[in-house]
Amino acid sequence: MKYGVFALLAMAIVISFLGFCLENAWLAYTKGFVDNRNFSLPFLAGYGILVLGIYFIIGTPEEMRAFAFFDLKTDHTARVILYFADAFLTVSIAEVILGTVFEKATGVIWWDYTRLPLHFTRYTSVFTSMGFALVITLFMDNVFTPLMDRIMLIDPVTLRNNTLVVSLFIFIDTLNSFGKMYRSRSLNVTWRYYIADKRLERVKQ
Repeated sequence: MKYGVFALLAMAIVISFLGFCLENAWLAYTKGFVDNRNFSLPFLAGYGILVLGIYFIIGTPEEMRAFAFFDLKTDHTARVILYFADAFLTVSIAEVILGTVFEKATGVIWWDYTRLPLHFTRYTSVFTSMGFALVITLFMDNVFTPLMDRIMLIDPVTLRNNTLVVSLFIFIDTLNSFGKMYRSRSLNVTWRYYIADKRLERVKQ
């Protein structure tokens, strides 16, 4: 494996934080507020797991491990297009599985795309999957490798200790938040900040 376990874990943590930022950026643009996205910590572990899953199967657009039988070595555009298509399919399947399993397990509808055109079930749609696939493709093509190279420069003991501690906190927070949603049969929104009037609202559970 090109990268060590703790370097990959550190990358998953970074992506989980970026996922939190991405969702709140979309909320800020479309609804004018940001919130805790159902968790106490600013990490959405699903993003880290998804992107690393794609990396393990395919690699980056430069590598395209899963499609080695295609001669794509000299055609960067073809690799990126194929990568985008795979990311689109992976995101669509992952959203349907996660949303459906979570709804069955907790009785909570985590998100709902039925208001959007070209949706498949309530949990995925063509346009949202294209958006996620585009972000993932751009990240994996331009950011993943340089960032991993920087992470690999961190002292191994420091990297191991810090990633283990942060991962443990994220794991506990995820279990705790899921538990709250299961018990309340509702989303775990605890705060919401309205950007236009600079107002922080505490949401009672």
